[in-house]
Amino acid sequence: MLQDGGADSEFADRQVEATPDGIVGAWIGDGPPAFAAAELVAAIHDVRNTAFVVVDPATGRRGIARGGAMVEASRPGAFPVLAVLPAMYPEWLGDRSFNEAHATRFPYVTGAMANGIATTRLVIEAARAGCLGFFGAAGLQRDAVRVAIDEPVQTIVESVVKCLSQAPPELAQDLIVQGVHLVGGGAMLKGLDARLRRETGVPVHMVDAPLEAVVLGAGRCIEDFDNNSIMFMDER
Repeated sequence: MLQDGGADSEFADRQVEATPDGIVGAWIGDGPPAFAAAELVAAIHDVRNTAFVVVDPATGRRGIARGGAMVEASRPGAFPVLAVLPAMYPEWLGDRSFNEAHATRFPYVTGAMANGIATTRLVIEAARAGCLGFFGAAGLQRDAVRVAIDEPVQTIVESVVKCLSQAPPELAQDLIVQGVHLVGGGAMLKGLDARLRRETGVPVHMVDAPLEAVVLGAGRCIEDFDNNSIMFMDER
């Protein structure tokens, strides 16, 4: 027997016996299913919500319903269901360790390997979307690489300037006195510290071991978590 349940139920783990005509249950919701072409396209793109492939009892048309719940087939006003497509989050695809290693939201890579086939604009937009992008500098002359990466470097500079302008007074004073310390692979970009220093007017320093600094710093925070917990964001 099919029990009433919300759209967030574990449909993928449920085994429902279909009728001879392929009906696996019934659906009912606050609004009507999508049957028109434009509505179906919008429903197909809504991959983060469970979708129900339904049949219009009056016309036999196939459509897609979202939200609502699976109910007994005898429920008045319910639409027969042919299939249930569980919610799918793009963040769940691929290997989560990829996101952890590259600080991305989605485990996707785009771009090129050589000769600057990909544009710097593509790399920037990929990063903004939470993905990893490659410009493909192999095979290019140094001057060509310098010109090509000027746009993403300028984007980095603008982001730093924006962050500094929004810093609370006590942090701003500390930055003016202590300066900004660059860590990570990006810190190894030659001349980045000088450019940030020139653009922001704030002292900028590259640490001795930029690739290891993030891991070492995180380890120290964990070792003395109680005293450093104020630096961490809450669950919001």
